[in-house]
Amino acid sequence: MDQKITREGAGTAFNEKRRAAYVAALEQDGEHVFARIEVGVSDYTIWNHRKKNPEFDQACEDALHTYRKRFINELVRRGVDGVEKPVFHEGEIVGHVTEYSDKLLMEHLKVIDKRYRKQLDLQVEAQIQTTDLQLDKLQPESRVLLEQILKIEAKAKDVIDVTPE
Repeated sequence: MDQKITREGAGTAFNEKRRAAYVAALEQDGEHVFARIEVGVSDYTIWNHRKKNPEFDQACEDALHTYRKRFINELVRRGVDGVEKPVFHEGEIVGHVTEYSDKLLMEHLKVIDKRYRKQLDLQVEAQIQTTDLQLDKLQPESRVLLEQILKIEAKAKDVIDVTPE
C-alpha cells in the first residue's frame, strides 16, 4: 500500500501546499505514518524536510501537541463532566444519567504525576521480562509506529521527571 502511494507522489514536489496538508493530517490523526500516507510522501522526505526546515519541524511538533491536547481534553471531559446516557424503560427514553470515568482520570493522573504510576511501571517491567516481543517479525510500518511511540514516551518522561516529588 505504501509503495503505491509513494509512487503516486513521485515527481510531485513536497511543496508548501503538501507540507501544510501533512501538518493538517498530523494534527488530525496524531500519527506520522498515517499523515504521510494521506499526503503520499515517504518517511525519508518527511525526515529530510524536518531536519532542514526548522519551521516545518516546529509545525509538526505543534500539530502533535494540538492532537495530544485535544485527546487529553476529551479524557478529562469524560472524567470530570461525564457523558449523558439515555435511560430506557419499555423501549422509551424516560430520562438520562451522567456517567463519569474514574478510570480515564486515573490513567491521566498516572501520565502527569509519576507518583501514581510506580506500581504500573513495575507491572509493565514484569510483563516485558516474561514476554518475547519478537520485534524482528514486525512489519516495517509497525516498526516506524513503535519507534514513534518510544520517542513520544521518552519526551513525556522527560517532562514528567522534572516534577518534584
